[in-house]
Amino acid sequence: MKPRLLALAALLVAALASPGDVRSAPVPPKATSYATPQAAFDAAKSSFNKKDYKAFYATLSPSSAEVLAGQLVFMGAMFRSFAGSDKSGKFAEKYKALEPVLTKHGATKEAMDKLKDVGLVKDEAELQARMKKVAALVKDRSGFVVDTMVVMDKAGDLKDFPLIAAKLEDLEIKGDKATGNVVFKRGASEVRDPIEFVKVGGSWRMEMPSGRRGGPKKAPPPPPPAKFE
Repeated sequence: MKPRLLALAALLVAALASPGDVRSAPVPPKATSYATPQAAFDAAKSSFNKKDYKAFYATLSPSSAEVLAGQLVFMGAMFRSFAGSDKSGKFAEKYKALEPVLTKHGATKEAMDKLKDVGLVKDEAELQARMKKVAALVKDRSGFVVDTMVVMDKAGDLKDFPLIAAKLEDLEIKGDKATGNVVFKRGASEVRDPIEFVKVGGSWRMEMPSGRRGGPKKAPPPPPPAKFE
């Protein structure tokens, strides 16, 4: 897999983890409050496009924020491994800026080597649990996510991130949870990725896209009335 695609895949693979119950999780202090799922989505999109990755991180639910941090740690470990075997040197050169970020935030090679069972998983729940285990290496998860995304941005690995030009459609709110579709273009095709929101401490937060195709969609229009000759 090409380096840029690998970076995007690693970032988005958090979508494979099911959201989990986050209703009792505390809202981070001084966090901005979002009155609606649409407001949370708009804030996430706006902050990402402004490269304000700290504000983007704050729009995520606590569960998704933790999983994202774990995914980026895991991604960094993959980069570290691939860079060591890159005979051309191009891959190592492009991503050498990640190593200081990993070290600064505690995700050293020695710390990663001590972790067990962070490879293949059987299901979404297990993936989520393992990514949270990886995220536990990092104390300042917000700072780590910001520093990593800055490196990825400089490497050109975020320019095709779907959220940049996406829109939210088919929003359905049921109590403290909501679902919808993130709609964006990929080449000439329109992609509709399901997305979920949860209300935490009175504020809506965005879950990472679930990755399950065929999520909530508008009902098809009724057939035209029959014509009688």
